Amino acid sequence: MSSKRKGAALKIKIPAFNGMMVAAIAAAIAACIYGTITLEGARKLPSDYSDQDSLLSEKQQLIDDLNSVPVAAPLPHSWQAVIAASKLAGVEMDPLDTQGPESGVATYTGPLKSWSGTLKGKPADVLVMIMKLQKDIPIFLYSYTVSSGQMKINFSVVGV
Repeated sequence: MSSKRKGAALKIKIPAFNGMMVAAIAAAIAACIYGTITLEGARKLPSDYSDQDSLLSEKQQLIDDLNSVPVAAPLPHSWQAVIAASKLAGVEMDPLDTQGPESGVATYTGPLKSWSGTLKGKPADVLVMIMKLQKDIPIFLYSYTVSSGQMKINFSVVGV
């Protein structure tokens, strides 16, 4: 009797495919084929060897452009330019001897050498002079005050 029970448990009834099931499977296969063909046309293929030469020449041109950028000017040269410009503009320039955060004065703390100073004069003269200098010399501007028609601005000139 035990053999009948095992055989009865293994009997699985598989339903026969009807027309709707066959149509659904055919529609799914057709949709997959259509999607594959459509997406294959829009796929960008990798560049071939003829495009590699133009890509390499573009990258080499970019490297050459970056290498031709001038480095920062020597610090003494930039400092002398600030002194000369301040004398021409009638602006008083005083170097700051204090360096570092313990002095209470904000100064440049980056990887380049820097010298700091203060410019004093009429606001229009000081601002015009600074705007002209910033086109040619790396100058960092910090705190400023304006009182009694005089402007005082702290700055740092950086260089190598």
